[in-house]
This record gives sequence, C-alpha cells and structure tokens, in this order.
Amino acid sequence: MRFISVLFLLSFLVNVPCGAQYYLNGKRTFSETGHQVYSISYNKKGNYIVSVGYDNSILIWNAESGIIYKTISGLKKRPLAAVISADDSLLASGGEDNMVTLWDVKTLNVIKTFEGIQGNIKTLDLSPDGKYLAAGGSDRIIRIWDINTGKLLLELKGHKDDINVLKFSPDGILLASGGADKILIFWNLSNGSIIKAGPVHKAWISDLDFSADGKYLASCGFDKLVQIAELQNFTTIRTLKGHTDWIQTVDFSPDGKYLLSAGRDKIIILWDFSTGEILSKSEKQGQYVLSVDFCPVREDFISATMMSERIETWAFSGAVYAKNEPSAISAVKDDKTVIPSNKQAFNSVTGPSPAGKNYALLIGINDYESNEIPDLENPLKDAQGIYDVLTSRYTFSDENIIFLKNPKLKDFITTFENLAKKLTPRDNLLIFYAGHGIWDEKNKLGYWFPSDAEISSSFNWFRNSTLRDFIGSIRANHTLLIADACFSGAIFKTRGAGIPQSITKLDELPSRKAMTSGILEEVPDESVFIKYLVKRLSDNDQKYLTSEILFSSFKMTVIDNSSTVPQFGVIQNVGDEGGDFIFTLK
Repeated sequence: MRFISVLFLLSFLVNVPCGAQYYLNGKRTFSETGHQVYSISYNKKGNYIVSVGYDNSILIWNAESGIIYKTISGLKKRPLAAVISADDSLLASGGEDNMVTLWDVKTLNVIKTFEGIQGNIKTLDLSPDGKYLAAGGSDRIIRIWDINTGKLLLELKGHKDDINVLKFSPDGILLASGGADKILIFWNLSNGSIIKAGPVHKAWISDLDFSADGKYLASCGFDKLVQIAELQNFTTIRTLKGHTDWIQTVDFSPDGKYLLSAGRDKIIILWDFSTGEILSKSEKQGQYVLSVDFCPVREDFISATMMSERIETWAFSGAVYAKNEPSAISAVKDDKTVIPSNKQAFNSVTGPSPAGKNYALLIGINDYESNEIPDLENPLKDAQGIYDVLTSRYTFSDENIIFLKNPKLKDFITTFENLAKKLTPRDNLLIFYAGHGIWDEKNKLGYWFPSDAEISSSFNWFRNSTLRDFIGSIRANHTLLIADACFSGAIFKTRGAGIPQSITKLDELPSRKAMTSGILEEVPDESVFIKYLVKRLSDNDQKYLTSEILFSSFKMTVIDNSSTVPQFGVIQNVGDEGGDFIFTLK
C-alpha cells in the first residue's frame, strides 16, 4: 500500500571537529510498501526524485510533497540504474535484463531499447546536452549511443572487471569510469581514447561525482577512502579519511563547497571540500547507506539504506530551515477528536470556501472493440445518473463536467493530463468510472479496461498505479474517486480511511478518497451500488454532505441487497491530509 509521507523533526547533532557547528537534520520520510530502494537521485531541477527498487519498479517522486508522480512497474528483472534527462522528458533504465530501456516520462511508453549487452547494466548516465547515453556493467565495456538515432557510437574497452560507475563531465567532453578492478579511467569522448587510467583506490571503486565547475572528481571505494582528483593534470590532490568501513556513495554539493559520503558503516559524513575536514556525522542509520544525493536547488539531500522502503530527506546547517518547518507539536494529530453523528455533523459548519470550482470526470464504457471482452448494458446509464443528480441538486456546473463515453486509453491519458493543467488547489474533482476491470494476481496490479483493451495484451489497460499517479499530479483540494468495476477495491491496497481528525477542518485539509463497489471481486453489470449511491444523493436534505457520511448512509443497504461489499478509504500517498470531499446543495 502507498503510505502518506511522514514528517520527522529529529535533529542528529554530533560532535564536530571544527570551529563552526553543522547539523544534519532529518526533515521527512517518503516510503512505498514493497519498494525496497536500491538507488536514488534528484533530477537536474530538483523537483523530482527517481528511485530504483528491488520490486522491479522505478518511481518518480515529487520532491517537495513525497507524492509518487509516475510509476514504471512490471519490469521483468530488477533494474540497477535509472537516470532522468535534464528536461524531464526521458528516463533511461537498465539492470539484470541486460539491456537499456529509454522511456517517455509523460506517457511511460518505451521509446527505444538498446540491446546486445552481455551482462548486467550497473551504471548509466546521460550527457549534459541530452544527446548521448552511456552504460556499463558486468561485461566490462562502456557503450555510448546517440539517443535520437539509437546508433551505437562508441565501445570503450579498458576495464578488466565490472564497471560500477560512470559519469559525464559537466561540459560533456570527458567520461570518468570506475570499477571492481580498482581502476579509474578518464575517457576522451571525441575519439574514445583513454586520457589517463590508474589504480586510485586499493579496492573496488563504487561511486564518482564531478564538481559542478568540472575541475574536480570525487571517488570512493571499498578501501574506506574518498579520493579527490584535480582534472587539469588528472592527479589526486586530497584523500579524505573518516569512514570505518567501505564507502558506497559520494556526492558534491551544487556549489562545490561540500561533499557527502556514506556506506557500510551506516554513517553519513558531511565534508568541507576546501579543507578535507569532517563538518558533521549522522547517527548510525538502520542499515548500510546505499545512496546520498544533494538537491540541486536547496541545501537538502536525500539518502537510502539497504533493505529499506524509506527515502530520507535531510537539511544541513539546521538553523536555516528550522523556522520554515512546523513544530513537532503542530504536526501531531489530536487523537481525542469527537465526530458528531451523521445528522449533527454539519450543523455547526459554515461550509466550504466558495472560491474553488467543482469538476467531475464521468467515464462509462458499454462497448468494447475486442470480441474477447463482453459488452455491458449499464455503465453509460449509471454515469448519466450521476451526471443528472450532480447538475440538478449540487454545485456542479455543466461546463465543468467531462463525460467520456466509451473512451480509448489515449482519451484517458489526455483527459487526466488536461485536468492536471487546469485545476487549482482551490478546486475539487470527482472521478466516476463504470466499466470492466481486472486484477493481475501475479503482479498484484488492478486495471480498468478502456474500450480498446484486449484480453490477450495489457498494452491498452489502464493501471490503478497510473490512476494514482495522475491523482497525485492533479492539484485539487479534494479528489473523490467513485468506481463501479470488478476488482475496483485494488485502488486501496486493503487500507481503510479511518476517521477524519476534525469535522470543521474537512474542507481546509486536502483529501484523496475513493469509494468502490467491491474489493477484489467481480461486480454485476446492474449495479446495486450505483442505484443506492444516486438514491442517497437524490434524497439528501443536508446542505453539506461529506463523502464518508454519504458512503456510510448506503453501505449496509448495498451489502443487504447484493453479494458485494463496497469500500471507502484513502488513496494512499497522493496527498490526503485528512479532509473530505463535500457535496454542497445548490
């Protein structure tokens, strides 16, 4: 299940050997169940985080909110590396499938695959101008392709063991690589020749990073050392000692003043680059630290540890950030809040702010192009019933309702993208879907069937995870999903919503809720769920009606009159903060 970001306000103060005191302050944690993080990195703009997981998936997170923006899932084997282009349009991934895949970030479609590699892909990088892609791994060859044409431009041979890491220089003229052979190599990309190669470390080289000005390269390895090379003469100018076990990861700050390093000793160290002194050390983390990465636009960094589902966000020199963070007390919910009964719930509430607009996306699919999928009789009629009651009794204007009748997959994608561009944080969105759905037990994924879906191929199926990603990207105040389809309860991953913390704050706090006609079960074409949902909306005489109260008012009636058990809950990790969607009578 997807978890909402948890806010941590713990400060890890340690002894500092220099005059000024520096702090490593834990700010917040992102997590996704089942997604044990292997590596993490920011995009160039610092607004997204890319994580590669042991669950054969790649996630793109909103760096500020911790909401998952995009999910690349269903990969046949574990990815080991992923990098996003400077303009955020492309993502390259590679791993145990022995090939590099280039993805369109917007559509999540595969653009190209680069094959012919005789081993696992362990490291990837995109050139600063976005024209070239480099990959290396266990076959000891670095390959460089032209992204636009897909043509293989160079095969660089020089390593005698696995290539663990490679990086383009900021000007794109050089490539640096390091591997299990202990060798650091600088390559001339104009002709593929070696500029300099040597055993900089006494053990595996695990990571490299160029300073932003391109004058220096930091490397780390299993010899417990960070080495700094000056690129004018390609010589080592400084050795940093402080770790007690092998170092897995190293990273320059955007301004070049600091370095981060971490590894098997479970410690993150902040270094002063100019002096080589240790400015601060974190407390021991729960496991080996696999990745650290500075944010390009803030004095933040992220970290991930082995066998953990968590991405930690940190700030350093903590006082700068303390005034901007909520206090620990204000971040704790009041667990003593009393919720009044349904009839009394809104008697003392003045109602939601009138500033925003109510939008609705209604989707009904009766007719399927494939003969493998049986047509239905009632989804369009049910969607029309929702449309009629919303426009006749509640504050939904006809011009703000989108009614998709028998849409194809491209219609789903285009509509959600347009909503993401149009809606503001003051607006509210109701999404209704009626049509076929399916549950993939092997991959534990739920899908809706657009009208152009085929049973024999999942290419045109609409994933629940994609739906969650779109809901997370739409900046509405409240979003309510109502789904009447087989296996529609998969959207919750079995987690319920719980009780809101205060009825008077339901409109103030953002919400991402859903109600579905069933759990992981088939539902009939003639929907008892929709029948009583529309009836309750039609009979309601309360000025303000929350979705939770609406659901509870007809749940038992549906159970008593059908074989399905309707569900209500939070759509996890897309921005719910405890509020609720409010139906307001005209």
